[in-house]
Amino acid sequence: MRARVALGASVRPLNSDVRLAQLIPVLLLLAALLPSLISGVYFFTSPKSSPVTLRLFGSMHGVSISALYALCAGLVAAHATSDFAQRGILCSLLLPLILMWVSFELYDGPKMMHFLHLINVVSLAILAVLVIMVPAFP
Repeated sequence: MRARVALGASVRPLNSDVRLAQLIPVLLLLAALLPSLISGVYFFTSPKSSPVTLRLFGSMHGVSISALYALCAGLVAAHATSDFAQRGILCSLLLPLILMWVSFELYDGPKMMHFLHLINVVSLAILAVLVIMVPAFP
């Protein structure tokens, strides 16, 4: 039975056939935006006198998080999930952590910027929870 919606109503109810598993790729891609923005902030606030390669390498942490989100979204959308993929993604979560440590060493800009890593760590934790807990992904 269909729900009746008053004329002029701007909110449509979701159909019952829309499952959470269909929304996961979209949510993962949206969640990937913030770490990339943090990488951009790191790159543009580092001194222009620093070599570009060091500036890039010191700001790759967020881009690596975004790449992992995109990879997970692609795997879920292609229904190519398995235990092997789950373990691979969980092991890959170490790369952004290592790159965050590298940014502590290489970044010559304001040191208060390192508090943005807290957002990146939360983003990684959300990704880990999604990979472990969501039934569509293992």
